[in-house]
Amino acid sequence: MIDRKILNSLFEYTEIEKEQKATHTFIEDLPISAIDIDQSYHNAAPTLNQSLFKHSAIYISKHNRFADYPRHTHEFLEINYMVTGSCKQIVNGEVVTLNTGDILLMDIGCPHSIHELSEDDILINLLFRDKDISFDFLGSMHSENSSVFEFFLNVSLKNENKRKYFIFPHNRDITKTMDQIIDEYYLQRPYAYPIINSYLKILLSKIMRYYPLPTNQIKDYRQKIILNIIEDISKNYIDITLPDLAKKYGYSENYLSSLIKEVTGKNFVQLRTQHRLKEARYLLKSTDFPISEISQLVGINNKNSFYKKFKEEYGCLPSEVRDSSKRKNDLQSSLKGLI
Repeated sequence: MIDRKILNSLFEYTEIEKEQKATHTFIEDLPISAIDIDQSYHNAAPTLNQSLFKHSAIYISKHNRFADYPRHTHEFLEINYMVTGSCKQIVNGEVVTLNTGDILLMDIGCPHSIHELSEDDILINLLFRDKDISFDFLGSMHSENSSVFEFFLNVSLKNENKRKYFIFPHNRDITKTMDQIIDEYYLQRPYAYPIINSYLKILLSKIMRYYPLPTNQIKDYRQKIILNIIEDISKNYIDITLPDLAKKYGYSENYLSSLIKEVTGKNFVQLRTQHRLKEARYLLKSTDFPISEISQLVGINNKNSFYKKFKEEYGCLPSEVRDSSKRKNDLQSSLKGLI
């Protein structure tokens, strides 16, 4: 829950809200310096620039009530958080309704307009300063650790109608972190900005945890079969075999092998090895298990083969991933000691 003092202050009228309540006519709440003229012309909609970000990696604001907000877009990833009440928006040409606790995540350049909010409707806007944080970024990060998501990503890249927004309906895990960020942002207690930046990493991790798979991209029945097979491999990558899959799906081994190669560009063994290596890299970064033990844990029993395959997949040795991860953790610990 958001701190009660902050929540009460969000219900108080801003000067713009007082005017909008009287006329129900939109009043611009941003300085002209916050509008990127060139991008606005290119996007055919007002586009915000980086001047909003002064001291933090994010910009947070309450959406002013009592008037429709016209169509606009941003050069940044945007989150709309429905704290209380509900609202209707037109997002990328589609009608979207948010209810209490819902979170709307919009990609860079996603146009949207917001219908008039009433007295009990509190909507919080959060913008990320870093332009590299986008749906493509989230998808690529997700695919690094998920063979299933990587498959979806590869399919979606072939489809021009990529999603520009996602809704997380009343996800308590995400809203908990959102509430913590809002508290720090408005209360401005000591060390607020380092804490906000730390919470942002948690927020992005949680968004990736719940980042929806673009299932609407899967049209071909062969792709659906391969998706199921990749899921099977991800769940049982240590000892799953091609005969196991052929028996499960009622195909001959030769047909299934050809189908896997045709759809993914890799054979069964390559897919299984790829997932084993993803798991190995995750363990290298997140645990202190010896490299030889990690090799065994992911199902690659020959140490020399493990090193060779890892080098081929990632262009570096397992020890280099472990050392890089350790240096990063040591640096973070040192920085914490300076705060």
